[in-house]
Amino acid sequence: MKKKICLIFSLLLILIPSLSSLVYGADTHLNDISIHTTLNNDGSAHVQEIWDINIEEGTEIYKVFDNMGDSHISNFNVVDDQGKRYQNIGEWDVDLDKEDKDGKCGMIQDGDRYELCFGIGEYGRRTYTFEYDIANFVQQYQDTQGFNYAFFSEMELEPQHVKITVSSSHDFNKNNAKIWAFGYQGVVYFDHGDVIMETQSAVPEGAKMQLLMQIDNETFTNAHVNDQSFQKILEDAIDGSEYEDEFYDQGDYYNSFMYKDNTAMIIAIVFAVIGLIGAVVVVLIVAYTRGRVDFQFNDHIPLNHEPPMFRDIPCQKDLFQFYYYAKKLGLITDQDRDGLIAAILLRWIKESYIEFQKEEVKQFLFFKKEGYSVDLNNDIPITHPLEKKLFQFFRQAAGSNQVLETDEFESWCKENYEKIDEWFESIDEYIENELREQHLLTLETTYTSFLKIRFSHSTDTYDASIREEMEHIIGLKTFLEEMSLIDEKEVIEVKLWEEYLIFASILQIADKVQEQLGRLCPTFNEQSQLDTIYTMHMVHMFSHNSMKASHDASIAASGGGGSSSFTGGGGGFSGGGGGGVR
Repeated sequence: MKKKICLIFSLLLILIPSLSSLVYGADTHLNDISIHTTLNNDGSAHVQEIWDINIEEGTEIYKVFDNMGDSHISNFNVVDDQGKRYQNIGEWDVDLDKEDKDGKCGMIQDGDRYELCFGIGEYGRRTYTFEYDIANFVQQYQDTQGFNYAFFSEMELEPQHVKITVSSSHDFNKNNAKIWAFGYQGVVYFDHGDVIMETQSAVPEGAKMQLLMQIDNETFTNAHVNDQSFQKILEDAIDGSEYEDEFYDQGDYYNSFMYKDNTAMIIAIVFAVIGLIGAVVVVLIVAYTRGRVDFQFNDHIPLNHEPPMFRDIPCQKDLFQFYYYAKKLGLITDQDRDGLIAAILLRWIKESYIEFQKEEVKQFLFFKKEGYSVDLNNDIPITHPLEKKLFQFFRQAAGSNQVLETDEFESWCKENYEKIDEWFESIDEYIENELREQHLLTLETTYTSFLKIRFSHSTDTYDASIREEMEHIIGLKTFLEEMSLIDEKEVIEVKLWEEYLIFASILQIADKVQEQLGRLCPTFNEQSQLDTIYTMHMVHMFSHNSMKASHDASIAASGGGGSSSFTGGGGGFSGGGGGGVR
C-alpha cells in the first residue's frame, strides 16, 4: 500500500515543473566570497573577486551580470591558487571540454547581459581571484550621485559567507553618503572611508547582495547621466523589501533587509490546480487505510502504556534498535533525527574515537561564536554498517584536510539532504530485516474492494517478546524524567550516567538528565569525557543544526519552502544574475 500511495503522489508531483536548470556536484559548495570594488574618479569601477570553493564536478565557473545598460564590462582576467594566470580567449564556448577550458577565461555577451567564465582545472578545494572593470558604474541621478547595484543574485550555489568592500580615493562616511543594503541577512557599514557589506549567515538560493548608495553631487567626474530620481529608486527598493525604520540604523552599522518572498503565493496557485485531484486521492487513501495499525503483537495483547520504571538500558544498548522502537511507540517522531546523531557522536566520544576540540569562529564585524573541530584522519573501530556510512558522511563534509570544522556538516547536509533521508530510511529497513530473519516480525496482508478497485491492508505483526523491550523503553523514559525522586544517597556510576545521557538524547530528554547530574553526581564533568559544560552542548547543537539544514533543504526541494523566489530591487538596479559551476 505504501508503494501505491507513493506512486500516486509521484504522478501528481510530476505536474509541477522543475525550475532547476543547473546541475553541479553534490560535494560542490561555495565557502566564501570576497569582493573589493574600487570606484575610480571618472565613475568607473575596478572589481576583484576571490572565491573559495570546493569543486567535484563540472568544467567551468561562471558569473552572470544582468541589466548592465551602458555599464560595459572589460579587462577580465583570472589567477588561481597555484599562481596560474589564465589566458583570456575572448568569446567563450561553454561546449568545450574540461581540458580545453583549463587555464582559460572568456566572456559571453548578449546585449547588456554578460557572463564571465573560466575553466576549473583540478577538482578539490580551490581559490580563484578574478578581476574586471565596469564602465559608467557611478550614476548621476536627477538629485544626487550614487548607484543601485547587485553584486550577485540568484546564485545556484549558496555562499556560506560573503564580504564586499567598496572604496575610492574619497572617504565615504555618514556626512557625504548614505547606504542601504537589500537581499541578504547581514549588515552594511562605513569603515575608515570604505563601505562594507557582510553576511550574517549563508546566502540562500535566489537571494542577492544589493547596495543602494547615495553620494554627494560632484564627488565623481563624468558620472553616467541617469534621468531617474534617486528618491524614487529608494522608495521602490524599500517598498519591495522587509525594511523597517526602527531596525535600519543601529549606530555603528545598518541592517540589511531581505526582499519579500512570493514563493508561498506561487505554490498556492500551483497546488490549487491539482487540489481537487489530490483531495480525491487523499479521501480514498484515508477511507481504505483507516483500519491499518503501525504494529500489533501476535498474541493480540495490547502494549501496556504505563509500565513501571526501568533503570537498565534496553535493546542490548543497540542505538538503532532503540531509536526504531521509540519511533514505533510514538515517543519520538521522524523529525527527532538529531537525537540519534547526537547519541552516536556521544558514544564515539565516550569510547575516545573522536573529540570535539573547542574553537572560536569569526562571524561578522568583531563578533565571534563558539565553534569546534573534529579530526577524522584516523579510522575508528566501528563495525555497524550504518555507523560506518555516517562516518563517511562526516569525512565527505570535512573535505581534503579530513578535519570537520564548524558548520561544514551543516552545509553538507543542506546539499546532500537526499543522502540523509536515505540513511534514516535505511534504519527501519535494517532493523526490520533483522527482526524478520529472527522470525520476530511478520507481515500480514488482507484485501478489500471498492468501486472494483482492490486495496491491500498490510499489518506488521511483532512477536510478543518485542513487547517487553518496548515496555522497558517506556519505563526507562519514565525513570529518566523522574530522577529527582531518587534518594541522594544512592550512587549511580559515571559509566551508567554516560549511557543515560546517550539514550536520553534519542528520547529528546537529555536536558532533563543533565539537570540531575549536578545534584546526584557533582564530579561527573571531572570524570567523564561527556562533560555538560562544552561537549554535550556542542554535540547537540551540531546535531540539531545539521538535521534542521537537511530537513529545510528537503522541504524546499519538494516545493514546501526553503529556497525562495525574491522580488524587488528598486527601479534601475544593475548587476546581479546567477553564477556557480556547470
